[in-house]
Amino acid sequence: MESGSFFESVPAGAECYLLKCVIHDWDDVRASSILASCRKAMQRSSTLLIIDHVLPDRPQPGRSIAGFITDLEMLLRTPGGRERTEEQFRALLADRGFDLKRVIPTASPVSTVEARPRA
Repeated sequence: MESGSFFESVPAGAECYLLKCVIHDWDDVRASSILASCRKAMQRSSTLLIIDHVLPDRPQPGRSIAGFITDLEMLLRTPGGRERTEEQFRALLADRGFDLKRVIPTASPVSTVEARPRA
């Protein structure tokens, strides 16, 4: 275990980097900084997993309400945090040299976003 700031660096050379309920705490600039630290530390074969709400492009009656409620909480309680759609995750990841490979829904309100360093 190492201490530090993920805005500056993360331990290098791991096979997998897991960010659970982290990216949604930050605005795009700060989230991008975290992703840049991960990308710098990763090998070409590493995987990045982001566990967060992934909002649908449009609200669906009776579905995805937890993500939209959490989005409001992020607006009120964090410095610019927010929930994102798959396309917003794709753009954020692409800006830092990642390809979004897939979004894996779970039985819970959150999904797993799988990304890999762009070759």
